[in-house]
Amino acid sequence: MAEPMQQQAERYLGAAIEPQEWRRACESAERKLQYIIDREGDANGERREPYYLAQLIAEAVRSDRLRRLTAELADSYEITGTKKDSPCKAQGRLSTTPIVA
Repeated sequence: MAEPMQQQAERYLGAAIEPQEWRRACESAERKLQYIIDREGDANGERREPYYLAQLIAEAVRSDRLRRLTAELADSYEITGTKKDSPCKAQGRLSTTPIVA
């Protein structure tokens, strides 16, 4: 018996996929698969196999999780003022002396 698509994608990802992640990832992966097939062909039907879509779904979840993590990190830096008060400014290294070549 074939492994269900979500279980297969979770195995490729190495983690569980939440329902809202699953919906977004499926939409993204299906669009990407269609783009790949339109551009490169279906590789004699290989790209139409369920495992291929499962890999694209796992990739989409991984990408979305990384995007959300980096957005959260950027928000936390903005809240703490790290972007504006860089270590150079905090340690008095900022110079007004022009650099002449």
